Amino acid sequence: MSLFGPPNIAKLEARRNIDGLTKALTHKDADVRKEAAAALGRIGDPRAVPALITALNDYGRGSRPRPADVAGEAAAALGGIGIPAIRPLIAALNDGRWDVRKKAAIALGTIGDPQAVQPLITALNDIEPFVRPAAAVALGRIGDPRAVQPLITALNDESWDMCKEAAVALGTIGDPQAVPPLSTALNHEYWDVRMKAVIALGTIGGPQAVPPLITALNDERWDVREAAAGALDMLHWSPGRDATGAAYWMVQGDWDRCIEIGIPAIQPLAKVLNNQDLDWRRAAAALGRIGDPQAVQPLITALNDQEPVVREVAAEALVVIGPAAVQPLITALNDRDWDVRKAAAGALDMLHWSPGRDATGAAYWMGKGNWDRCVKIGIPAIQPLTTALNDESFYVRREAVRALGKIGDSQAIPPLITALNDRDWDVRKAAVIALGKIGDSQAIPPLITALNDQDWVKEDVRRETIIALGTIGDPQAIPALVTALNDESWSVRREAVHALGTIGGPQAIPPLTTALNHKDSDVREATVTALGTIGAPHAIPALTTALNDQNFLVRRKAADALGTIGDPQAIPALITALNDRNWFVRKAAVDALDMLHWSPGRDATGVAYWMGKGDWDRCVKIGIPAIQPLITALNDERGGVRTAAANSLVAMYSSFKGTEAGLQILATRDLITADRVSWTGSSDCCVHSDEGIGVHFPL
Repeated sequence: MSLFGPPNIAKLEARRNIDGLTKALTHKDADVRKEAAAALGRIGDPRAVPALITALNDYGRGSRPRPADVAGEAAAALGGIGIPAIRPLIAALNDGRWDVRKKAAIALGTIGDPQAVQPLITALNDIEPFVRPAAAVALGRIGDPRAVQPLITALNDESWDMCKEAAVALGTIGDPQAVPPLSTALNHEYWDVRMKAVIALGTIGGPQAVPPLITALNDERWDVREAAAGALDMLHWSPGRDATGAAYWMVQGDWDRCIEIGIPAIQPLAKVLNNQDLDWRRAAAALGRIGDPQAVQPLITALNDQEPVVREVAAEALVVIGPAAVQPLITALNDRDWDVRKAAAGALDMLHWSPGRDATGAAYWMGKGNWDRCVKIGIPAIQPLTTALNDESFYVRREAVRALGKIGDSQAIPPLITALNDRDWDVRKAAVIALGKIGDSQAIPPLITALNDQDWVKEDVRRETIIALGTIGDPQAIPALVTALNDESWSVRREAVHALGTIGGPQAIPPLTTALNHKDSDVREATVTALGTIGAPHAIPALTTALNDQNFLVRRKAADALGTIGDPQAIPALITALNDRNWFVRKAAVDALDMLHWSPGRDATGVAYWMGKGDWDRCVKIGIPAIQPLITALNDERGGVRTAAANSLVAMYSSFKGTEAGLQILATRDLITADRVSWTGSSDCCVHSDEGIGVHFPL
């Protein structure tokens, strides 16, 4: 041993210094410990056995960059020492540390002496899943028939690694009594266990092994199928002209043999298209060359594959099949899967098939995603479109609903009513719109029910429901629309008002009149428009009241509505509105009075009218009655109105200079001549200010 630094293992080994090497097994450096164990194994001196047994628990800590496998090297050394190490290793199978027990089993397998069989059989039931597979490997290496039954039992172990090693060991021992349990293991959930069982069956051989190996040719894993074909070759098995033979030749890559087999080969070839772990391009081509209609369905499924190249080869195969593929493809147009329908339509295109104006044609255009063509087909398309309402894809259901609405036939109403309960809100919305387009009153009750459904949480679905009720125009919807006036959404409330206006009639007037007091100004604005649309004279009192609403848009719409109704009893209220503080309201009042063919006089009312019209010359011509309205207009919120009023007063001053009227105008000179200041902008937000007039007032 060196006084400084690590021991020189090579020198210690050359001198066969067992004491020095066993001491090195305790060195702090794991790499030194590993080299020492290897050296002791090469020397093979039984004196090293106790130290090596202890080293079976060495985890290799203290080495860089990764732990050294000291325990593995110790196990190999013990295996190299051989017979003298057996009894200590058997004793180590009962050690309290599982890693010691595992390495002891490995070493016993390396030695291969039969006296270790029974202790290793006991180790097959070790509590640790890492020890049991090591015991199975060791028993397989020893090859003693006493281990067969315990290993058969081990095929059912909860650890798949144990099952795998048990299968390998049974194959190595080669006892025919293992064939039935190994055949059962071909159903194991882990493919690696199945593959090892196949290899074991091929190794054991015999007529009993052939049937399970034939079954394994159809395993879902390519590795297992390949192993089964290799095992059958070892047993000199010859394939027939059936599905089993096709499965065998596919594994061997002989696709021409599959084509020669013909129809029996279709099912195994189709399975390849689904698994895609074989040459699926060759499988698809083989299906096409077989040319039987039975080959069409798996190729249609392949047309929907996520890999473009799979879809390409499947399409090519269908074209090879030719006319025989047409009818199965037409049937596939009604498949429950939209992707399959789409693929079938594409394949029919490649076969130059032309759809008719019937249900089949509609199914074809649905597969193509051309819903407008379905609409053009009309009534024959209703049934396939109705079927599509059960599709898994919300997109398909929604587009089918829209198409039914565009067709507009009453036959579409029952399925559309059913679609009101679709799980997707977008489909429900489309069904509402479609029923509104058809406009049949039988949709009113389900639409009302849907409107009150607590699951209909989407605002735009409720809004579209109300629009549909208004479009249909049946008075039985009025109570539901009145309730909707209190909906949490302003857009729903607004559409409820519009719908009431569209339905019209005496029944709509009371709820609309009440709605004029709604807290939402949007609702009030829509209400006055609706009352104008209805055009009933008995709505005039309510509209007259609305001319005093706090919101200028409501007042403006009320003036518009009164003009639309055209009843002279509205004139007094409209005359009052000529003096509204808002220019837009005054303009609407002027327009409404024009619609009522009202003529202004030469008084203050006439002045208010002409100011609303923007005809300031008429105001000047009226003279003294115009002075006070014009002075009032000098404080209008609109700069243009103030300027026009000021110019009018200046123009009138020369005519009334020296009179009381002239003095009244002169008193406004400072206001008229004050500079006009108009500006926009702020550091925090956008602010607009328009003050002053700035008109020259010569004396």
